[in-house]
Amino acid sequence: MIHELREYRIDVRAADAYFSLFRDLAMPIRGSAYGRLVANWLIPGEVVTFYHLWEYDSLVERTAKRAALAQVERWTRDFLPGAAALVSSQRLTILTPYAIDGLPGFAIDDFAAAPIVFTTIRCRTGKAAAVASAVAAARPLGLRGVWTEEMPDPNAVWYVCDRGEAPASDWLEAHGAVHRTTKTCERGPY
Repeated sequence: MIHELREYRIDVRAADAYFSLFRDLAMPIRGSAYGRLVANWLIPGEVVTFYHLWEYDSLVERTAKRAALAQVERWTRDFLPGAAALVSSQRLTILTPYAIDGLPGFAIDDFAAAPIVFTTIRCRTGKAAAVASAVAAARPLGLRGVWTEEMPDPNAVWYVCDRGEAPASDWLEAHGAVHRTTKTCERGPY
């Protein structure tokens, strides 16, 4: 299984129009037929950052489903042009969920707590698996998921907590972490 994290940056003045388009047009077209929406979050501000996390069995399935979606006329004619006019930048990240015994499944309801803290850890080359394992073993309070990044940076680990607690930087460094970035997000509009 893989997860695709889609990040969109949207000027605050365009955010309501984009979220209406996403909720009222994109999601009815997509549903779960072209990947399963796992969760969505946002960071409010002058530029809103909107994240949505999609699940696929594999990169092959993702490619096939994205190609099929590109054949849907309402998607290409109605949604894409409207969304492109409202989004200032887009970034895609491919993540592999790290299996953790006893961790709840990845589902929208599992991410209902707001705010959540999204953490990205950049690791020394070849240390992402060790850092993911260390984060999973440490079980920060409210841990909801741990991922290793496949693309674009295979030396990164992501995790989501529903609280701000996290392993100490020096503890992470001992396992191969170089830099950590945290983002506090609210539950998204869908």
